[in-house]
Amino acid sequence: MKRILLMSVCLLAMPGVALAQSTAGDAPATNSSRPTDAQDADTGSASTGNYQGDIIITATKRSQTLSEVPIAVSAVTGDQLRNSGAVDIRALNQLSPSLLVSSASAETSGAARIRGIGTVGENPGLESSVATFIDGVYRSRTGVGLSELGGVERIEVLRGPQGTLFGRNASAGLISITTLRPKFDIGGYAAASYGNYNAIRLEGGVTGGITDKVAARVDGVFFKRDGFIENVINGEDVNNRDRWLVRGKVLIEPNDNLSILIIGDYASRSEECCASDYSPAQTATKDAQGNLLISGNNAVINLLRSPALGGIITDTPYSRKTSITPGRNYNSDVTDWGFSGQIDWTFGAVNMTSITAYRDWKLTRGQDADFNNVDILYRTAATNEFKTFSQELRFQGEAFDNKLNWLVGGYYANEKLNTFDDLKYGQQYQQYANGLIAATGLSYDTIGRILGQPSMNGTGIVSDTYAQNSNNWALFTHDEFNITDKLTLTAGIRYTHETKSLDANLLANNTFCTAISASPFRALNALPCAINSRVNGIYSGEISEGAWSGTAVVSYEFNKQLMTYASYARGYKAGGYNLDRAALITGSPNISQLEFEPETVNAYELGAKFNGHNFNLNAALFYSTFSGFQLNTFNGLAFIVANIQACKTDLNGLNADAFNDTGQCAPDNMKSGVSTRGIELEAAVYLTDTFQVSSGFTYADAKYDQQIVSSAPLVATPGNPNANAVLPNPTLALLPGANLSNAPKYVMTGSATWTPPIPGTDMTALAYADFRYQSGFNSGSDLFPEKETQGVVVVNARIGINGAKDRWSLELWAQNLFNVNYNQVTFNTPVQGSSSQGLVAKGLAASATTLFGNFVSEPRLFGATIRTRF
Repeated sequence: MKRILLMSVCLLAMPGVALAQSTAGDAPATNSSRPTDAQDADTGSASTGNYQGDIIITATKRSQTLSEVPIAVSAVTGDQLRNSGAVDIRALNQLSPSLLVSSASAETSGAARIRGIGTVGENPGLESSVATFIDGVYRSRTGVGLSELGGVERIEVLRGPQGTLFGRNASAGLISITTLRPKFDIGGYAAASYGNYNAIRLEGGVTGGITDKVAARVDGVFFKRDGFIENVINGEDVNNRDRWLVRGKVLIEPNDNLSILIIGDYASRSEECCASDYSPAQTATKDAQGNLLISGNNAVINLLRSPALGGIITDTPYSRKTSITPGRNYNSDVTDWGFSGQIDWTFGAVNMTSITAYRDWKLTRGQDADFNNVDILYRTAATNEFKTFSQELRFQGEAFDNKLNWLVGGYYANEKLNTFDDLKYGQQYQQYANGLIAATGLSYDTIGRILGQPSMNGTGIVSDTYAQNSNNWALFTHDEFNITDKLTLTAGIRYTHETKSLDANLLANNTFCTAISASPFRALNALPCAINSRVNGIYSGEISEGAWSGTAVVSYEFNKQLMTYASYARGYKAGGYNLDRAALITGSPNISQLEFEPETVNAYELGAKFNGHNFNLNAALFYSTFSGFQLNTFNGLAFIVANIQACKTDLNGLNADAFNDTGQCAPDNMKSGVSTRGIELEAAVYLTDTFQVSSGFTYADAKYDQQIVSSAPLVATPGNPNANAVLPNPTLALLPGANLSNAPKYVMTGSATWTPPIPGTDMTALAYADFRYQSGFNSGSDLFPEKETQGVVVVNARIGINGAKDRWSLELWAQNLFNVNYNQVTFNTPVQGSSSQGLVAKGLAASATTLFGNFVSEPRLFGATIRTRF
C-alpha cells in the first residue's frame, strides 16, 4: 500500500501546493448561473477550458461564485465526474476528502458521512444526517439518491450543518446535485462504454428549442454489468448492475421575468445485491491470569461446516466468493420516479422561487439473511416505499441601497413510509440450533416434543408492517448585511415543526418461542426467540416536535482574491421511530419503546479562501458537538437505536442509561456525547490552460465523549431478563472515548488533468488520474475490533483523444487501477455466535465466538468509452 501511495503522490505532485482537495476550482469559469458549454455534458469532452477556477454555485439559495461564499463547500463539475468515472454519488469519495459514501446489504442502503458524521445502517426509520437534493428536491434517504445521475452540471458538497436553508436533516452537511437544463440551441451528446465483467453503459441526451419561448431536454442512461461475487454453489455471479434512467425537462420562458422548469424522471433497477464473504473465524477467551487468548478454532463455524449441515463458508479475505442457499436470493428491485415544477418570477425588486415536487421510491428485495448456504434465515419480498410531496416557497431581494440581501421562505413536506418485513426461519434452522446447545445434553427436537411444538423450520415467519406518516413545515430567513464594502454579516434562522404518526402491525407465527419462554427450558429461549412472537400486536402512536436552527457568519474580503470568515451554526435532525420489533420489551411492549429523540448540533468554523488567477487555496478549521446523537447499531439480527449523550461528571467507567431507574447521570448533568474537530485544506493550481492539478486533505477527529450515556436498553440480568441492569449494553461498551465508526482521521485526495494539443492535427489528448487515501477506521457502530478496516489508496486513471472541436472522443479508463481490496462494512452475521474479543478484554463476556461478514470493495474495473456530440 505504501508503494501505491508513493506512486499516487508522485503522479500528482505539484510545486508549492500543500495538501488540498478537488474543488470547483477545477472547472471552467462562468459568469452565469445557467450552464455554459464548458459546463454542459453535451460537449462530450474533458477539456479544462478557461482556468481562473471559479464557478457559480447555489449553496446559499443564491447564485454566487464559489470563492465568495463563506461556507466550506466543494463543487464538482460534469467534466470532473466523467473523468473520474463517477455515475452516482458514491464516486464522489474520490473527489471530496471530507465525504465518505458507502453501502452495505443493499445498494439502496447507502450512507453518507461528512467530517466523520452520518447516519449508520439501513434502518428506514432513521433519516439522514447528510441530506441529498437533486434539482432542489429533497430525497428521503441517502440511499434513495444512489441512482444513475445522467447529465450533470455540478455537484455541491456542503460541510457542516445546513439546516437554516435546507431543513431538518442536514445536521452534518448536504449533497446538492444540479442536472443539465434545457437549452434553446439544438444539441446533444451520446456515450457508449464497454468494460470488464461485461459492463455496458449507454448514455445520451438531446436538447433544443420547441418554440422561441419553450425548450426541452431528454437524458437517458442504461447500465448493465455482471457481478463480481461468485456463488460457489452454482457458479453464478451476484452484486451485478442492471439499471436505467430517463429524465425529461421542459423550460418555459414567456418573458425575461418568468421562468418555469418542469422535470419528470423514472429510474429502475433489477439487480442481485448484496452478498458477502466471511472474516476468518476466531474465538476469544481469557486465561487464568486475565490475558486475552485468540484461537482460530471456532465452534460455530465448525458446526456450519459439519457434514450434517454442509456449510461452505467462504472466509478467505477478498476472495469475492460466497455461498447461497439454493432457492434463496439477493434480488433487489427498485422503482424511483417523480416530477417537480420550479417557478422563478421577478416582480419589481423581488424574486420569487417556488418548487413543488412529488417522489415515489420503492424497494422490494429478497435476502439469504444468514449469508451462507446453510438454510437458517431468509427473506423473500421485504419492501420499503417512500411517497413524498414537498413545497418550498422563497422570496428574496435587496434593500437599503444594496446593503441588505434578504431571503425569506417557507417549506412543507409530507412523507408516507410503508415498510414490510418477512424474515423466516430456514429449513435447517432447528438442526443448526440443536448443534449450538448440544453441550447441554438437550436438543430443540426433544424440547419441542415435550412442549407439543412443531419444528421451528419454515416457521417464525415475520409479517411486520409499518405505516409512518410524517408532516413537517418550516419558516426561515437568511440575510446578508453588507456593513462595509469588505465586511459582511450573514444571519439566518429557521423554525421546523415535525409530526410523525406510526401504525405497526407485528405478526410472527413462532409458537415455539411463546411455549419455551413459559417453560422450565426458558434459559434456552434465545434461538427459538430470535424472532420474538411475544411482542406480536397492533401499535399506534404519534410524536410531535419543534426546533430552532440557525446560522451567523462574519466574513471579511481583504481584496478580490482573499476572503476570511468565522461562523456558528445550529443544526437539527428529527426524531422518530425505530422500525424494528426487537426494540419492544417482552412482557410490557409499548409504542413508546420504538421512539428515539431528535439530534442537535452546534458547529463552529474558521475559514479562508484565496482565488488567484492560476491558484486557489481554501482552508477551514471546524469543531462541532452533537447532542442526542442518533446511533443505529445492527447486533446480528436487529437494529438498536440510541441517543448518545454524556455526563458532565466522571462515571468511573460505568457508562449507564440516564433514562431508566438505573441511570447514573441526572438529566441536568448532561452534555453533548459526540464531537468532531479538524482541519480541511483544498487547493488547485492551473499551470497552463491545458494542465491543472488539485489536491485535498482532511483531518477529522470524530469521537465519543469518555462519559457517554444512552437511551439504549442495558444488559438484562439472568434473574430478571426483562429489566435493565447496571452493566453497559454491548452496543455501547466499547464507545467511551473512541472514534466514531466509518470515520477515517486522515483523508487525502488529488487529481491531475492534461489536455495537450496533438501536433499537426486539430485533435487534443487527455491524460487524467485521481486518488484517495484514507486511514483505517472501524466500520461497525459497536466498534468491535474485528470490524477494523485498514487504510487504503484507490487510484483512477483515464487517457484518450478528442476530435476537432470536441465533436468526438475515445477514452481508455480504469477505476481502482491497482486493484486495492478493502471492506466497506463488516457486520455480525445473524445468530452465528456471540460477543466480541473487545468485550472479553473488558471482562464483559467470558468468550467471543461471533462470525463476521464483509461487504467488500469493488475490484479493478476497466474499459473503453466513445463519445460524440452535436
